[in-house]
Amino acid sequence: MDDIKLPGLRIPPHSILATDRVYFVGHPVAVAVATDRYIAADAVDAIEVEYEPTQAVADAEKAPEPGAPAVHPEWPDNSGSENRHEHAVRIPIPSARYSLIPLG
Repeated sequence: MDDIKLPGLRIPPHSILATDRVYFVGHPVAVAVATDRYIAADAVDAIEVEYEPTQAVADAEKAPEPGAPAVHPEWPDNSGSENRHEHAVRIPIPSARYSLIPLG
């Protein structure tokens, strides 16, 4: 992503496995590697994950409001840019509730 040249664009670090924070339902948190499927199944059964619940950001219209839960703690305003523009185009894009839309 280093080839994207948009001044002020905020690009959060992405990893295949969650490290210190899970950003969406289904975000992988662990992996098991083994020499056969039975050992892998035993390894998966041994994995224990503890989650600390946090507030979710479920409404894109409310996400930028003061006090909204931060998707990325380093950017509490939930904005994808450090720049604020004098002119902006806002286009609502409806999405069916069953569509997969990770917030991270």
